Amino acid sequence: PAASEASPQIPADGTTEYDIYRSGKFYIVGSVTDEKGQTNPMEMAVTDGSVYMLTTVSDVQMGVMIGGGKTYLVSPANKIYIELSGAVMAMLGMDSAKLSASSNFNFSDMQPLSQTDEVSQTEHNGVSCTEYRFGPVEGSHACVYMDGTRLLEVEMYKDGGTLGNRMTFESVSAEIPSDRIAPPTYYNKVGVLKFISVMSASMPK
Repeated sequence: PAASEASPQIPADGTTEYDIYRSGKFYIVGSVTDEKGQTNPMEMAVTDGSVYMLTTVSDVQMGVMIGGGKTYLVSPANKIYIELSGAVMAMLGMDSAKLSASSNFNFSDMQPLSQTDEVSQTEHNGVSCTEYRFGPVEGSHACVYMDGTRLLEVEMYKDGGTLGNRMTFESVSAEIPSDRIAPPTYYNKVGVLKFISVMSASMPK
């Protein structure tokens, strides 16, 4: 989109939702679009000792929670959870080490806004906002779209300018809900058969 010639004022580092996103401790809700154009809901909660993320198993959305050496599947809608053994995870085709790999949730290598290579006022998805362009680094570059201090979207482009993925944000917070750190006491712990039964009943008809 066409950008205005005047460069907008860049917020101070450490004052924006983008800084929370880069911090390694955050709770974000939105969606992610892959290079094939497929969009899926996105929810992540990361602390120093835990990881929560929204996932889909057999067309049913649920949360994967990893912390304290344990891995859980949780269903907030049904207020149930299961603690996964290695055998159950293998049956579901899941690997806790890969799921919790820091590279999945560490955005600290993204540069602060003050180090942007190009900044301009623009319109993105029908919203007037500020575009920050970073790169290219090894042929790739990133575009960050901000509405003041609010993070709207991050686009990661591969070598040649092909879109790798797009993260669209509904909310970004440094305050992480307790039920995204560990299963809350008002959730019922169930066995694998019960969990599968309940989740199967939740599948789209």
